[in-house]
Amino acid sequence: MDRSTQEFASFYGQAPVGLCCFDANLRYLHINDRLAAMNGMPAAEHLGKSISEVIPGVAAGVESQLRHVLETGETIVAGSVVAEAPAHPGRAVSFRHHYYPLKSDAGTVVGVGCVVEDVTEQAQAEAALRESEARLRAVLEGAADGVISIDENGIIESFNRTAERIFGHKEADVIGRNVSLLMPEPDRGAHHIYLQEYLRTGVGKIIGIGREVIGLRKDGTLFPLDLAIGEVRLDSGRHFTATLRDVTERKKLERRLQQAGKLEALGRLAGGIAHDFNNLLLPIIAISTVTKQDLAHDERASKNLDMVLEAAAMGRSLVDKIMAFGRQHPMKRQPTNLAGVIEEAYSLIRPTLPATIDIRVELDSAVGLVLADTTQIHEVIANLVSNAADAIGPRAGVIEVRLEKHVADTDARKVEVPAGPHACVTIKDTGCGMQHAVLDQIFEPFFTTKPVGAGAGLGLAVVHGIVSEHSGTIAVTSEPGCGTTFRIYLPVIRQDTPCEARTTVSG
Repeated sequence: MDRSTQEFASFYGQAPVGLCCFDANLRYLHINDRLAAMNGMPAAEHLGKSISEVIPGVAAGVESQLRHVLETGETIVAGSVVAEAPAHPGRAVSFRHHYYPLKSDAGTVVGVGCVVEDVTEQAQAEAALRESEARLRAVLEGAADGVISIDENGIIESFNRTAERIFGHKEADVIGRNVSLLMPEPDRGAHHIYLQEYLRTGVGKIIGIGREVIGLRKDGTLFPLDLAIGEVRLDSGRHFTATLRDVTERKKLERRLQQAGKLEALGRLAGGIAHDFNNLLLPIIAISTVTKQDLAHDERASKNLDMVLEAAAMGRSLVDKIMAFGRQHPMKRQPTNLAGVIEEAYSLIRPTLPATIDIRVELDSAVGLVLADTTQIHEVIANLVSNAADAIGPRAGVIEVRLEKHVADTDARKVEVPAGPHACVTIKDTGCGMQHAVLDQIFEPFFTTKPVGAGAGLGLAVVHGIVSEHSGTIAVTSEPGCGTTFRIYLPVIRQDTPCEARTTVSG
């Protein structure tokens, strides 16, 4: 045996992969010890046998590929084949096969060479990696917070479903784009500079530290979010994962709690002032009344005293409003059908409004009964309708007054109302509307958008106090130039009306 033949035989026997050759009849000509061990049979026992005699479990698939090489002379690199290991019954192993033609000096295909790799460990590692990735993906997709990962250039690599919901972007639309698209200016323009500075110095204002920032939705709206960022260093570079939470609703709740605290404090203060003021008015009214009787013959003095009594009466009215706002006014609540109260209020209010304003009333008297002080509910309706008329002004306009059922669990409107049936009173106008900044203040006492002398700024504060005292909820929506809508939700105590009855009035 010459040296080259010896070297080939040494390589063939010590190769880290399985090697074999088949003749034109697809019978083993040669096989190394590694492949023989894989097949669970000594190398010598392979020679002259077909593959179906050695490893029948995979013979059909392998033989078809061997015949293809014989017939076409093409080389085939096959994928992994999972089969029971002949040397270890019951144990599944993965093999990768490479087939190439063996040709004579004349170029004729006379056999097939085969390289077999045991890739079981690699296949198991890949399967474990896929399972790990699937579990991580499930965690990310089910997370209540948005999770976004980016590379060291700020390019988005992953974007979970919650992030899709928060920002309005689909994952497919943002993958490969810079994360700055989720930021408003000036953060958008400064983000790349900040990121590069952090990569260079390791000093970051936000890495590893949670903070509140402003996000930009796909529709262009801005919103507050809590943001925390972590970093991981891999062979592919540095990567960052952001966990974020939309805190819009939390901010609204905080503002409402602050507003409620402010109103409660002002209510206590106003109530105390009202009591003192009322004590001052009592002797003024009493003495003026007695003096007017004593000076009945003096026409000029009587007129002056009438002016004093009229001013005192206005003061008493103001005291009543302040006490209503401060929730210190005694209430007489009883089961009430709101449809009747609204109809009565309409009949009294309609004559006081300009003919250019059309009031449309639609009442569902089947909403049930609420526990209410009819006088105070009347005041609420009158106040809101009067404000609506002021918002419309001298031009033509429409005020809608509706009474309908509201079930908090199913109503599509995003209003935070306690669970259970409620009566909803809606007062909607086509007036000038309000800026969002004004909406945050409209229920504050002494806040008014009317000219000096046209209002004391207590009307809506009183409305808010009355509704709250009735365990109700009041909500307002408005846009400049698009009118304003107030909705009042009062809990229903009994729904005993046998059938639905609607009343519609327009005028």
